[in-house]
Amino acid sequence: MTERREGDSSAKVHAVLRLFLHRPRQQRASLLAHDTRYFGVSKLSILTKLKMSKINKIFSDKIPELSEKEEDLLHQVKNVRTTPRDQRFPSQNQALHCWNRYNEWLLCMKQTGSDDDKCQVYRQWSVSICPNDWVENWDEARDEGRFMGVKI
Repeated sequence: MTERREGDSSAKVHAVLRLFLHRPRQQRASLLAHDTRYFGVSKLSILTKLKMSKINKIFSDKIPELSEKEEDLLHQVKNVRTTPRDQRFPSQNQALHCWNRYNEWLLCMKQTGSDDDKCQVYRQWSVSICPNDWVENWDEARDEGRFMGVKI
C-alpha cells in the first residue's frame, strides 16, 4: 500500500469514501486490489477511514455520565479476567480445572474463616471457568450439606 500523502485532506478522503462505498462490493475489492490511488486518494487513507467509521458506529467519542452504581459495575467488568493457565490441566476439557478452582475458593474460605474479600479472586476464577449451572448446583449442594468437595 502507498502511504498517505499530505494532499489527502480529511474532507477529500471523506468525500472519496462516500463515492467508494456506493460502489458494489466486488468493484470496491477490485479497485483496492489494482489501483494504488482512487480519485487521487491513497488506499491507506480510504482503508483507515473505513475502519474508523466502523469503530465510530460502535464506540462514541463522549463517555456518558454514569451513576455511582454504573461506575462500580464498569470497574468490576474492566477487572474481570479468566482463570490463569494451569499446567496441571493441559487438555481442552477443563472440567477438572473448574472443579479444582471451585475447591481452591472453598479452601481459601476455610483457611481465612469465611473472609470473602481475600478469596474473591478464587471465586472469580471458578465462576469464569465453570458453567453457571455447575456453580449454582454446587452452591445449592453446599447449602444442603451434600457437597462432595471441600467442607467449610
